[in-house]
Amino acid sequence: MSLCQKPKMKELCVLMLGLDKSGKTALLYKWLTKKSQETIPTTGFNVEIIKSKNISLTITDVNGQDQTRLIWSTYTQNIQLLFFVIDSSQRDVQIILSTHSELQKLINNLNVNIPFIILFNKSDLPNIFSDEEIWNEFDLKIGENNLNGRRIIALRTSAKIQSSFKDVIQWVQKLNV
Repeated sequence: MSLCQKPKMKELCVLMLGLDKSGKTALLYKWLTKKSQETIPTTGFNVEIIKSKNISLTITDVNGQDQTRLIWSTYTQNIQLLFFVIDSSQRDVQIILSTHSELQKLINNLNVNIPFIILFNKSDLPNIFSDEEIWNEFDLKIGENNLNGRRIIALRTSAKIQSSFKDVIQWVQKLNV
């Protein structure tokens, strides 16, 4: 009989949002299977549990189509962490404006205690946003940010070549959620 108990696993409920075609589902399954996979557009949502070290993340990946964005707030109940995925290779001005608008709505309307991880996905592609463009377009720097008391980290990622999941886990371990 051991006097020591195995450390309890931190369990977090995570919501993954972003506009359609930003690569949310590809990232989710890269993290889950550690392999790149072709995905099809999500209709509705996907839910997966990913365990790493002493953390268990129940991630709900919600599609980012226009009509679904209207009801994103219904998915925010009881979450402890939000992942927002941005296609860092997308240069269409309307999509950039929509992405910025949706991100600002979430930042302004969610409980300030819910930390954000913003994932600039598709960083393996040419012509991605520079650090300066990320700052200019989204008011963020790559790394840790504090916007109106909200903890935010912005990371570059790619579901094709590397997923930055280790960086995500390291940051989540630091959180008191």
